Amino acid sequence: MKKVLVLDDCPNMRHIIGVVLEFLGVNVDFAASGKEALAQLKTRTYDLLITDIYMAEPNGLSVLRWVQRYNPSQRCLVVTGWGHEESSLEDRKEILNLSDGLLQKPFDMDELSAAVTKLLESDRKEKLVGHGIQNR
Repeated sequence: MKKVLVLDDCPNMRHIIGVVLEFLGVNVDFAASGKEALAQLKTRTYDLLITDIYMAEPNGLSVLRWVQRYNPSQRCLVVTGWGHEESSLEDRKEILNLSDGLLQKPFDMDELSAAVTKLLESDRKEKLVGHGIQNR
């Protein structure tokens, strides 16, 4: 059974994502902070990391950087409500480069389900494109 770590500081978002993942038959672990996520990533293996970006340090971008350095084969899906005024162009480019796909909040559950299914079934080198999902 596939295993996914969901990192989001919003309890409601963790719950919503968790419901979709459980419906897909995926084992789910949750982290409410970057610190919690890093502790779990250091001790467990996941088929997919789903992360928000904007939260207290270490934020989602810091977690993506850690993953790139220590486990570059880790699949990562970013779910974020970022706006252009909230992040620099360099940060946005880096986030897209470090992740396998991006869903912009608010997203619909079918989009999340399709993105997760595709990432869990696809080759590491394949990137997601389309329907609210941006690629590297």
